[in-house]
Amino acid sequence: MHMSFWWGKKIENFLIYGLSVNSVGGVLALCLGCALLAFLFEWIKLIQAKEKQKELIIRAKQIKTICPPKEDASLLPDNATMHKPLDLSMRNRISIYACDTSLWLVLHNLGYLIMLTIMAFNLWIFLSVLVGGGLGYFVFGQMFMKLNLENCQVIRDTYCMSTCSKPGIKML
Repeated sequence: MHMSFWWGKKIENFLIYGLSVNSVGGVLALCLGCALLAFLFEWIKLIQAKEKQKELIIRAKQIKTICPPKEDASLLPDNATMHKPLDLSMRNRISIYACDTSLWLVLHNLGYLIMLTIMAFNLWIFLSVLVGGGLGYFVFGQMFMKLNLENCQVIRDTYCMSTCSKPGIKML
């Protein structure tokens, strides 16, 4: 067993005992599979971020219904300012939690699998994982950054809505 990186077309016991490759075509297929795993990893990170954003928007709506802005309150009679809080049903909460847990499990296990592929110490596999992950980031990175900026805006709007209307609190 090699404990340093090496170039070669003969890979024995790759991830599973008995999965061995002895040809250039076999190494090429392994490299393509490893690159695909790294690309998939970046895609699942984007899906996870989209699901987190859905939950963030729901939580922001909850805060807005519990703490309506003061400007609205002065225009309405006292009993009209009381909003019924947005409540999630148990089914919705379980669905959100199950989706979040499932994505976490898939993402982390895929990450461990990618780490194990690199531990074959074959430079062809290592480079294919780098290329696959880089390509995945190239394709999905901008969408991921856009989601993060949108999330910051939701948090800022929700926080300012609930605190800026309070007397004595000044926001920068």
